[in-house]
Amino acid sequence: TLPFQLERQREIILSSAVVDLLGEKLDIDRDAGFTCALLRQLGFALVAWNYPTIYRQALDEVAAQGTAGRTDLNTVLHSNLGFSPAMLGMRFAEAWGLPADFTGEVGTQSQYEPQPKRGRGSLAVLCEIGEAFARANNPHHYPNPRNDWDMAMNVLRHHLGADGARI
Repeated sequence: TLPFQLERQREIILSSAVVDLLGEKLDIDRDAGFTCALLRQLGFALVAWNYPTIYRQALDEVAAQGTAGRTDLNTVLHSNLGFSPAMLGMRFAEAWGLPADFTGEVGTQSQYEPQPKRGRGSLAVLCEIGEAFARANNPHHYPNPRNDWDMAMNVLRHHLGADGARI
């Protein structure tokens, strides 16, 4: 096991836990939120474990961009592998026969919203918030940890209160 593979597992746990907490506060199905968060991260974990050299190079490329970086890990990996790790989770959800609206949430890439809305797109928004929080906790590999941290903490404080945002 390589350190960056363990860091990927940590990101999965952090992002899923944040989605679970926010889902509870927003009265969104916690099981669906947690599952969606896991499935969105599944492809990255599979790439980290099955293509460690390519994954490590992609992490280094994203980190080297610095704060001016405009290319995310998914885009770099897609370019290097010919497929998107973010879409692997959606493909698994489809293959497992999960409902189409849920499968769409797994594959949705939306813009962050300070107040996630209930209904279509809300799981994707919660997942993106969880993912931002996880990236912010791994500043060695992501060029904008402060932006990710501020966005994630603002949403957490909004929904959980100042004390509830302490994870």
